[in-house]
Amino acid sequence: MRKKIIFIENPSPQIFLENFRKELGKNNVLIIIGECRIEYRGRASSELGYGERLIIIKKDKSIIVHRPTGYEPVNWQPSQCFYKTRIVDSEILIEAIRQRPFEILKIFFKKVFIMISAYIIDESIFKLHGDEEDMRQALVLNPQLIEDNFKVLEIEKEIDGNYVDIYGIDKDAKPTLIEIKKNTAGKNAVLQLYRYMMLYRKKYGRNVRGIIVAPKLKINALKLAKNLGIEFKRFNAKLAKKYLSK
Repeated sequence: MRKKIIFIENPSPQIFLENFRKELGKNNVLIIIGECRIEYRGRASSELGYGERLIIIKKDKSIIVHRPTGYEPVNWQPSQCFYKTRIVDSEILIEAIRQRPFEILKIFFKKVFIMISAYIIDESIFKLHGDEEDMRQALVLNPQLIEDNFKVLEIEKEIDGNYVDIYGIDKDAKPTLIEIKKNTAGKNAVLQLYRYMMLYRKKYGRNVRGIIVAPKLKINALKLAKNLGIEFKRFNAKLAKKYLSK
């Protein structure tokens, strides 16, 4: 009979790698808590020094890295990654690699406190209610609807006390703010997004794209958006529900 949960505490690097490779091959969910540093290279790049973090590798080989606070992961890779593991200078190195587009997430563990391998089954259908929430969720799950090779980094990104619906990077690694409206958007929506863009530029010192997603954009709002360098993407709750039902 298949074990539901395997729990390993304070493993040596060799014991960890042996069990990690074995359990990863079972398509279990792996949960790791340890002290690590992180490097990411791909359409953008990032580094994060040592800290105690929670890493989850799911059955589809997606991976997320959480810090002790906040609901958003600090790093992640989508499904269908492949993994390489080895010991480098007495540290455990896990590499999560995506081929198209090429991205690599490297996690260097100074110490692993716990590794859990769990055989989990969930076949329920997720139902999200609320038109604007439907639209956002559909775009997060299908970022190609925004544009090819778009990567979602955060949902409800906070910028000086304001919250932008979606924050991500495009194929050229340019930061992008997306504001979603369930009904026809007007000038107020354009000015709202423009203010977020200005706050972002002031805070991070970088130019940023702005995209309004809505069923329609009023003519006067469309002219204003063009003047302010804001783009418009047509999308609605009906299409969102279609993608969420797949």
